[in-house]
Amino acid sequence: MIDQVSSNSVLQAGLQGFQRASAGVAEAASAIANPNVNRFESQVEGLVSLQENTINAQAAAEVIDVADETLGRIIDTFA
Repeated sequence: MIDQVSSNSVLQAGLQGFQRASAGVAEAASAIANPNVNRFESQVEGLVSLQENTINAQAAAEVIDVADETLGRIIDTFA
């Protein structure tokens, strides 16, 4: 039961991380497309933010994948 709770927590953390990264990607892409209306001082900062959030999204997706596999193994073990 403890492993299941931990897996669910990890899955939730991965989902939240992915959502934040997705929002960051959208914000950076918007800033690059509309350079006069953004919080970045330059388009280069927007590009850096886009790359950073893309990497964060990939990392969060990996967390989700591992949590899903772990949860699947737990279910298989107790089924």
